[in-house]
Amino acid sequence: MAHVQRPTSGLRTILLAIAHLLLSSHRVDGNITPDFRPPCVPLNVVSPYQSVWSCANRLFDNWPQHWDGSVIGMLGLLKVDGVVYRYMGAAQSTEHHVTQEDVIVMPTTTTYRFVAGGVRLVLSFVSPTVALDTDITAASRPLTYCTFEVSSHDGKEHGVMLYYDNTAEGAVKDISETVTWSRLSSKSLAIMQIGTTAQKLVGQGKDRINWGHWLVATPKADTNVHTVMADANTCRSSFINGSFFAMSDKPGPRAAQDGWPVLSVAWDLGTIGLAGRVQRHFTLAYDQVISIRYFGTNMPPLWRIAWPDSVALLEHANAACGKDIQAATNFDKELIANLSKVGGDKFATLGSLVYRQVLGGTQAVWNPVAKEPWVFMKEISSDGDVSTVDVIYPALPMFQYLYPEYFRKILLPLLVYANNQTSVYGVNMPYNLPWAPHHLGHWPICDLSPSRQEQMPVEESGNLLIIMAALYQAQQSITYLKPYWEILDQWADYIVSSLPDPANQLCTDDFEGPSPHNTNLAAKGIVALGAYAKLLRVKGDANKAQHYHVKAQEFVRNWTQAASDGDHFRMQFNLPDSWSLKYNFLYDRALNLSMFPASAAEEEISFYDGKIDRCGVALDGRHTYAKSDWSLWTAAFGSKSFFDKVVAATYNFANSTADRVPFTDWYDTVQCTHKGFRARPVQGGIYARMLMKATPADATPVFI
Repeated sequence: MAHVQRPTSGLRTILLAIAHLLLSSHRVDGNITPDFRPPCVPLNVVSPYQSVWSCANRLFDNWPQHWDGSVIGMLGLLKVDGVVYRYMGAAQSTEHHVTQEDVIVMPTTTTYRFVAGGVRLVLSFVSPTVALDTDITAASRPLTYCTFEVSSHDGKEHGVMLYYDNTAEGAVKDISETVTWSRLSSKSLAIMQIGTTAQKLVGQGKDRINWGHWLVATPKADTNVHTVMADANTCRSSFINGSFFAMSDKPGPRAAQDGWPVLSVAWDLGTIGLAGRVQRHFTLAYDQVISIRYFGTNMPPLWRIAWPDSVALLEHANAACGKDIQAATNFDKELIANLSKVGGDKFATLGSLVYRQVLGGTQAVWNPVAKEPWVFMKEISSDGDVSTVDVIYPALPMFQYLYPEYFRKILLPLLVYANNQTSVYGVNMPYNLPWAPHHLGHWPICDLSPSRQEQMPVEESGNLLIIMAALYQAQQSITYLKPYWEILDQWADYIVSSLPDPANQLCTDDFEGPSPHNTNLAAKGIVALGAYAKLLRVKGDANKAQHYHVKAQEFVRNWTQAASDGDHFRMQFNLPDSWSLKYNFLYDRALNLSMFPASAAEEEISFYDGKIDRCGVALDGRHTYAKSDWSLWTAAFGSKSFFDKVVAATYNFANSTADRVPFTDWYDTVQCTHKGFRARPVQGGIYARMLMKATPADATPVFI
């Protein structure tokens, strides 16, 4: 083997930045727990379709998978002094595998460290989804940088080669679909892509995409790099037997499962000596072409406004790689430090784990009619609906803390729909309900008639009014609401007509069925009226603000009497000896509304303190299951002691559950087992404590 050649100056800058990330990502400094075992590890998690995880203790124990549990074939091999070791994937192409030292999940970056044959390999997956408010277009690029650092572990010289491939499984909804592959022309990159031959844009509603293309790009400036598109067994066996660098592409098309065609890349790193480390990287991307159809109008992914095609995108990404990785490193450190300062190491670890999961439930698009960016959120793993209001609502705390403008863009498609403004998009869909919509359609198509809604009248009306007040709290602006005040009045009036007792309605916890006389739902309505009064005062409509504020105060007086059950408040007004988490108290505190007396929240927290199980606090007294988003909402306005206990129990579930799915929000608190749901963006609710000001120990926090 040849000795390693010195890289060009431009590439050297990128590699130095990568090396800095790889080294610094292991300096946890007590901010995240170093021995944390996530239920699933995010690898390439960018959007609902581009969502790849490792749900095993070690990266080579099993195949990576989509959030829905189906395989996304990605294989990694390391050759040291002629011996081949597997570092990723479950293929039995070699009997050897590396030894995994650890895996660390930071907000934007997952880093694995391996050793094999006297060599250390550090592999990172970096998805630079930062600056979503200040540079949404760049931050919403569908990219994950895969970086390698190889060094001598035993103080000796070793000949080293690296190999990676992926099948077409990430680009099909079914492996029987026919796929084709090709190379894209670029001066700086070797770009391979694979996708279906049918290419029916937004043509199906399954959780897996089958249009657009999965892309792999490697810098041509790398020395001794080779890329091949052919069947998996041929590529892998050729790398093992040493003939890979003489291979050429094989023609298609064929079914994704027919020989498992792959995009593969290998590097001959030469002799790795004692003096330093060798770095390489490639970029994974997915070009959806069209992401959402909104009442007849196709909306492309937002990045296509800045870069006309995937070649331009990938060339820009390659040039920006060093800058992107440095920005991701800085962001991760700052966010983890802030989370740890507010809630401790276990809280920071949970917040880090869910960051990509939450953003990976969204898709930023370009609205060609309004000429502005919009954002949609998928109700992952439950109904698959588009922008479900009671899914975006529990996710709000992370966005309010980090990206309020990005979240505001999630509201716009809902407000346009509710305000009867869809005709300019091609389909006139009159919205004639006196309450707020539940969702827009089934992903990726927005076409829902009001009669087909899952009706949650008080729930969704209250959610949207509270969201708007929270966004004002973060942004100090309500100008975007100018076209919508009439429908907001209508929703507020509907809530007034439904209180003090919302009768028999569905709330967000609809898996429990209709919830008659629900005190928590009534509390949401009260908080929503207080929030809307706050917005109206900002608008300058003091009389109307006073009207809703007085109504809310009247309902609070009734609530505290009718819901009282001695040392806590009931789950239903008419059900003695019942209880439930009153997570809807959160925004009474977070918005400084003070609708409910402080004693009400303190009484509830004191009662919940005796209900904490090994893996969490139950949602109510009927079952032993938790909703982690609502658990952390509730803990956020509790004492530091209660908050710490809930965080510790939630962490215990994530760290110990035997059910390996991307972090579920619905699980049993006693058995620590998965009940339902996975990878949902509602986990943004874990950030609720970040909306509260730090206070002395065991004091109730106050909003900043």
